[in-house]
Amino acid sequence: MVPSSPSTVPTSGHTRKPTIRDARMTEQLERKQHIDREHCVKHKHIELLGVICAHGRDVLAVNRAAQDWVIRLGQAVLSFHAYTEKEEQKQIERISKERLTVFKADDEEAYMKLIDTVKDTHITHLLRRMCLLDAAPPPQSYPVRKHREPEIEHTHSRFLSVDLYNVDYVVCVVSM
Repeated sequence: MVPSSPSTVPTSGHTRKPTIRDARMTEQLERKQHIDREHCVKHKHIELLGVICAHGRDVLAVNRAAQDWVIRLGQAVLSFHAYTEKEEQKQIERISKERLTVFKADDEEAYMKLIDTVKDTHITHLLRRMCLLDAAPPPQSYPVRKHREPEIEHTHSRFLSVDLYNVDYVVCVVSM
């Protein structure tokens, strides 16, 4: 058998003596392992930050979509109200023109019928407003209204038995 150098192969039962070269190699391996561990920890941390940032972007996108939906809904409601107001105005103008043509034609009966229709629509509008006022709970800042509630109920019972065209005066007295 060929004798080997004492630095590479241990002899029977004896360990070889560490050299400076072995110490340097061990230090280099330890540094490399330490750098690899730090790199792995930094990589995991960067991945975690990426996930957090992606989640934040997703949350912002969802909130923007919801906000856009609310804005579109508000615009649709506004356009609906504008459209209905224009339609009501057109109907009022049409009835007014019709009333004027009937007036010019000296048809007193048709004219009075149109005037009664206008009064009836006005009365129903006022009645709706009154019902909405009565249905709404009294505000906390107006304790006076509690004292007026029996008057409102009395006005309703009196209102049903009185001429309907006197509603303007009754509503003005009841409303605050």
